[in-house]
Amino acid sequence: MDNPTDSRQILLELEWRQGSVISCQQLLAAANEHGIPIPELPDNPVAHIIIISMSCDVVYGDFEVLPNVEAQVCFLNPKAKNSNAKIIDPRKMVLVHDKSKFDINMNGAVSFNRALLLHTKPTSKLLLDSLNSLLRWKVAQYNRLALPEELVNRIGNALRDNKFQKWVKQYAHYFEGIFIELNSFEELKENETYALGIICVVNAAKLNDEVNIIELSSQFEELIIQPIGEVEKVMLLNDTYDQEGLDAVISSNEFTYDMLKRFRRYPFDHFSLDPEQNDAPVSI
Repeated sequence: MDNPTDSRQILLELEWRQGSVISCQQLLAAANEHGIPIPELPDNPVAHIIIISMSCDVVYGDFEVLPNVEAQVCFLNPKAKNSNAKIIDPRKMVLVHDKSKFDINMNGAVSFNRALLLHTKPTSKLLLDSLNSLLRWKVAQYNRLALPEELVNRIGNALRDNKFQKWVKQYAHYFEGIFIELNSFEELKENETYALGIICVVNAAKLNDEVNIIELSSQFEELIIQPIGEVEKVMLLNDTYDQEGLDAVISSNEFTYDMLKRFRRYPFDHFSLDPEQNDAPVSI
């Protein structure tokens, strides 16, 4: 379509937005019908596409300026268990959408001709909390936290403490992730001090009467924040979070996109550079 205004209006009326969901088979059928090239996609009923590009780019009228749209392949899996997958394995996640569960893997990122969206319609759209969860996971693929060895030497015992790791396993089903704020990613000298803050983000969709976020916050402080605070040459930034109204454990609704500029997800995995040793994460 030559008129950018008309194209934008059609995309808006079809309700294409960031977080729009469509089955791969429906997208492939539209591509075949209109002769639009598309990357190879899984042709089965459980495979779906989630639009990742920002809404303003998705509906942008000029296809010459923005020819492609970014998306993520996911697979419907009623038996999927997110357990602690998002904590120990940053390369995959389980997303809950419309009471369904979708397996998502890091290798499922795709880009295809945006003009294809003019010829079909999404079947649903992610709720804001699920969309934010997916976007945080995507961002974490590029800024995943790797702690300096000197810092690991100082706080490693606290992170590996059996009581803390058992607590993480027990409640991991409710967690969005554990995030760390750090003043320096350099290998500091032994007499230099790291400033570190650590928070736990709980999936808002899973909060219920059985999950007391105040109690979780108290346990998190006792099991990890206090032990880290006792380490020499580590200044605990959590002591200043009270002034910001930031608790040790917060709902994912409170964890804004801007907070990713400060906090980075800390996965409890230690992968070797040798790919043959990367079959399973270590630690939790």
